[in-house]
Amino acid sequence: MAAKQELCSNYVMRKPEGAAASFFSFLGFLISSDRLKTRDLFDSPAETATGRLRFRTRFLVLVSVIVKNVLIYLKAPLAWLGSSLEIFLNYPSFNGGYVRLILNFLTGNMVMPETTSENFRSFLAILDKRFNLDPDIKNGDSRYTPLLSVMAAKLSYENKAFVQKVITNNWKMDFLEFKNFQCG
Repeated sequence: MAAKQELCSNYVMRKPEGAAASFFSFLGFLISSDRLKTRDLFDSPAETATGRLRFRTRFLVLVSVIVKNVLIYLKAPLAWLGSSLEIFLNYPSFNGGYVRLILNFLTGNMVMPETTSENFRSFLAILDKRFNLDPDIKNGDSRYTPLLSVMAAKLSYENKAFVQKVITNNWKMDFLEFKNFQCG
């Protein structure tokens, strides 16, 4: 058996417990790579810690830490924005198109999108409306499984009712089970 090889011998990885590090400790890291030796913020191999990192490398590490912290801070507002955008984009389909949406709004008969409905689509499904399988590619063709996998991966972002509708009506297959896996 071959000896265990490292994929990379020169890396800098931020320690998760270093989340409470001060602004000045990051600034010190940016100014001098000697700060890497303290190992309070970063984990790295001994040769990286004793050597000097280029300013550009230290700057990229610092920028990535800042961007990560900003995204963590904006997690809830961005989730709310995404959900609101999906609901807003579903209004025309729930009201019969843009003209009917305006008429329904003016008459007070506007239908609110239901997120568990079979007609509710995710942002991805609104952008790419293709859900039918290619009728020329049948089971047994070498392209069938990869293309079915791509369509199933796209469908994995949808709700249960929508998935069931596409599988039974469009794909003409039996709907067996739905599992709801969500990130975050």
